Amino acid sequence: MNTHEIISLDHDHLLQVYARADFVLDHGHGCIVVDTDGREYIDCVAGIAVNALGYGDPDLQAALDQQAGKLWHVSNLYHTAPQARLAALLCETSFADKVYFSNCGASAPAPHRTTPRQTSALATTNGSSIASASSSDIASSSATRLPSAPLVTAR
Repeated sequence: MNTHEIISLDHDHLLQVYARADFVLDHGHGCIVVDTDGREYIDCVAGIAVNALGYGDPDLQAALDQQAGKLWHVSNLYHTAPQARLAALLCETSFADKVYFSNCGASAPAPHRTTPRQTSALATTNGSSIASASSSDIASSSATRLPSAPLVTAR
């Protein structure tokens, strides 16, 4: 498929939540990504600041290949040695006494409280995280806002 066909397929079947570039990434090496027309770009976005591992690194690829032969994704309902070792390393090398693994901050458990208190959230115009009802509520795009009454109020 060419660039136009891929973008058309995307528009036909994927919620258009993001204002996307008019090219299609195909592969990468180091910090360079290459589109389907062969143009190279320096990736300064890193998966919206989620992943800055680069592309095509042979050591990372070998580690991923090895792990894929064992376990790929395991629910937090189960223990795994890699998760326990990573949690210990994070606690030993940071300020934290304990850590919590999740795919976003919205799914982190609330701290135990004995009395209710008001909390604040920081949101950005055209932000992209809609992982909870309240973050959907403060999203600036009507495409990502839930069709309900506001759950949070802005100041």
